[in-house]
Amino acid sequence: MTDQISPNPPPLPAEKPKTRRGLKVLIGFCAAAFLIANLLKLGSGPKLEVERTGFFHQGNIIKVLNVGDKEVTVTAVTVNDRPDCRPNEQESVTLKVGESMIFPSACRIVRADIQTDQGRASFTFSGPPD
Repeated sequence: MTDQISPNPPPLPAEKPKTRRGLKVLIGFCAAAFLIANLLKLGSGPKLEVERTGFFHQGNIIKVLNVGDKEVTVTAVTVNDRPDCRPNEQESVTLKVGESMIFPSACRIVRADIQTDQGRASFTFSGPPD
């Protein structure tokens, strides 16, 4: 007996369906990171509104307003990263929502770093003061 050779080649194996496993893993990782960041509130400092003012447009006073949803305690204010520009010595000040406090300085304020019990916030100012 002789084996007959078929003129047709054998069928190819079925292709594996393309999966998007890498994309699914990436989306899952991003969603988890977003959830963790929101739960831990990373990067969220105090919610303050800061305005530079001063007599005769000197720009040597900052007004700090608490616009957050809970009270905040201001523990330190640094002006222009210079010790001689430091606002008048004060104890820590607790601001309830909507309350404000002014901090006068001996220098024209271009940068203010405000340390609170909820973190640190930095503000810069340019142009003439309001």
